[in-house]
Amino acid sequence: MKATFLLGSALRDLRTSRSLTQTELAKIAGVSERTVRNAEGERPIRRDFAEFIARALDVNLACLERTSFDLNSQLLLSTPMEIWQLNAQRILHHIDLFVRTGQYDEFMNMLHPAVQLRSFGTPTTSYNGTYVGHDGIHEYFRRSNEMMTQRVRSKLEFDRILGEGNIVVLSGVDTFDVASGGETMPYWFTWIFTFQGERIIDMVQTIGLSGVADRWSCLD
Repeated sequence: MKATFLLGSALRDLRTSRSLTQTELAKIAGVSERTVRNAEGERPIRRDFAEFIARALDVNLACLERTSFDLNSQLLLSTPMEIWQLNAQRILHHIDLFVRTGQYDEFMNMLHPAVQLRSFGTPTTSYNGTYVGHDGIHEYFRRSNEMMTQRVRSKLEFDRILGEGNIVVLSGVDTFDVASGGETMPYWFTWIFTFQGERIIDMVQTIGLSGVADRWSCLD
């Protein structure tokens, strides 16, 4: 059975906000108290048990599950840190916030007024196109959130966090459960961020259904 890790502090905050003890949450979720303790201690638990806990708290598992960028952020540690690494950390923070809450207001503060986003990829991606300025980025997020009404994110994983100078490149796979049919759909993605000072001036997104080859098509 596949194991996963939960964000202990987030789980603990949700449990206490509902005035539940670990024992009470375990009973509602149908798992052992030890499983709840392990989850809050960020030790591995069975993924189906994690889903039971999330359901008992009335939240999506994606709000609690540690994504790979929580783990891969260790790849960014060096002394001293390079500029691209600092920028990557900032981006990952805002991706984390968006995945868990759907909020992106803080991310907008990172964007240059003349920012441009170009999105390429599979025809099933409804937000392909070019978006210019803050109004354009708001439209991109509106379309993205619209898509999320039909699909539920089950896992976001990064396999590369690269950069040099004012460039940051992130790539990985974003997996969704399709609400209508019950199937799982993975999207392989690459994001390229270009900074001007502390603000993002250019973003390129490539999304594909067939894996690595599609992920780099925007660089050809």
